[in-house]
Amino acid sequence: MCITLTIIGAQVEGLDNFFGANIWTQYGTFTTFLMLLFPGCLAFFMTLSQFVILQYAPLLTLSIAGIVREIITIFLGWLVFGDKLNFVNMIGLVITLLDIVWYNLYRLEHAAGAGSKPDAGKKTDDTENLLSGATDSASDVETAFELNDLRK
Repeated sequence: MCITLTIIGAQVEGLDNFFGANIWTQYGTFTTFLMLLFPGCLAFFMTLSQFVILQYAPLLTLSIAGIVREIITIFLGWLVFGDKLNFVNMIGLVITLLDIVWYNLYRLEHAAGAGSKPDAGKKTDDTENLLSGATDSASDVETAFELNDLRK
């Protein structure tokens, strides 16, 4: 990513403008390249953490974690950079947060009923288990029958 940013920056800004910018003299060449390298390291470790999370949690949980990350990004953009959020944006954020809370409460109640920790050792999504018929508790079997009745 550092190399890509350097090449694109030199092409878009022009080689003289890019390397002649104040940041190179203000922070020095080494520090400026570190600032270009830092986002690439963050992206690498974020991707690595997603692979690790997938070993222990279902895909839906990872997807919801990605939504939380987006909400945090929007909130920090509003807080730090003064981005404008209108009423519709705020309602959307509140609804999304309430849905995430509801999902987590559902998972905790479901895990408490089954007598195990949420997502412990699961490598597949609960929805896939229900649709394929691979269930591990009586409540899952009842839910699978209810889903089957809804399809008819």
